[in-house]
Amino acid sequence: CEIASKVKPGLITLVPEKRQELTTEGGLDVISQKDYLKKYLEKLHKNNMTVSIFINANNEQIKYAKEIGADYIEIHTGPYAESPNDTELNKVKAAVEFGRS
Repeated sequence: CEIASKVKPGLITLVPEKRQELTTEGGLDVISQKDYLKKYLEKLHKNNMTVSIFINANNEQIKYAKEIGADYIEIHTGPYAESPNDTELNKVKAAVEFGRS
């Protein structure tokens, strides 16, 4: 938050990553961290920053992302990328449609 407040980027995306990961292995768990994330987003918004949250294709996660004040969501497509099939693709499509609503 401190670096972002100094740099003031136009858009910030919150992504969970472990140091050992080459790429993000999953979305941020908004539900279990909602209180912390809500306060964190409030700080970023006070500095006029737009915030996106990288989450799994899950309607409950999407609901909470809105509740905590996320301006945008980005859907993790890893399960589809690892095993391209209609089931995983439909999960992503359904999450996008739900998010738009």
